[in-house]
Amino acid sequence: MDENNDSFDVNIEVNSQGILLNHTCDCESKSDFCRHKTALLLFITNSPKDSIKIKDSIKVSQLELLIDEADPEKLKAWVKSLLAKNKDFELAFTH
Repeated sequence: MDENNDSFDVNIEVNSQGILLNHTCDCESKSDFCRHKTALLLFITNSPKDSIKIKDSIKVSQLELLIDEADPEKLKAWVKSLLAKNKDFELAFTH
């Protein structure tokens, strides 16, 4: 589950009758059933079963977030500058 710039690993396990068996979240909430678990449970119950697609790896690194949010033109200019100053990086980038 993503909340602003934070990501949390949330796991909800239910049996074939829909009974909640286990639930975990790596947030620091003191609540037994945090809002991330609630959001996932609502998403699952309100979505058609054939439309739910869950990623294998939900956590996104800080670097990935920064790259996704970066201005493409500024990022290109920065990469060009970095490659011009470091021939090893330039060679690695070329290959």
